[in-house]
Amino acid sequence: MRTADLRRKRFWNKVHVRGDDECWIWKAARGTSGYGAFAFTKYEIVTAHRASWAMTYNRSRLPSSKLHVMHLCDNKICVNPKHLKLGTPSENEKDAFVRFQKIPRRPILQKYCKRGHRRSHNNTIMKTGGRHKKPSPVCKQCVRDNNNASREKRKGPELTRRNREYMRAYRARLKSGAPGQD
Repeated sequence: MRTADLRRKRFWNKVHVRGDDECWIWKAARGTSGYGAFAFTKYEIVTAHRASWAMTYNRSRLPSSKLHVMHLCDNKICVNPKHLKLGTPSENEKDAFVRFQKIPRRPILQKYCKRGHRRSHNNTIMKTGGRHKKPSPVCKQCVRDNNNASREKRKGPELTRRNREYMRAYRARLKSGAPGQD
């Protein structure tokens, strides 16, 4: 048997296949993000839905790392090839944005973020949380502001009045030759 045939057999043994229009559930290992994990080669572990797409549509060759295999069903452990399509990262983000707008009581439906920035497709990104959390919309301007604030903190905090007084007393003790006791 060829390597590709063995891989295909090993892969489909780990899938609960249902009807054509239903999700086919990945039964084996999952990564920290919740997607199925599959050892595609001896040294390469890929997401199960990416392997499913490659074996079905691309003769067991993985797509470019610059392209995403997108779920049409929004089920992370689905590997049904009919529920998968290839797209760019921006298409994947737009698709997620449109899907989350349709879900009631999601923050994306608000016209402004919690800091008052206007929400739009250009000013919102979908940020994934932890292992079991769904992506949530985040304001790009807020992310920029947080990054700038963190950068300012790393430059070195400004000495507070108490720290300045302590340093002044410490330098005076050094000049006088007195032992430095607090």
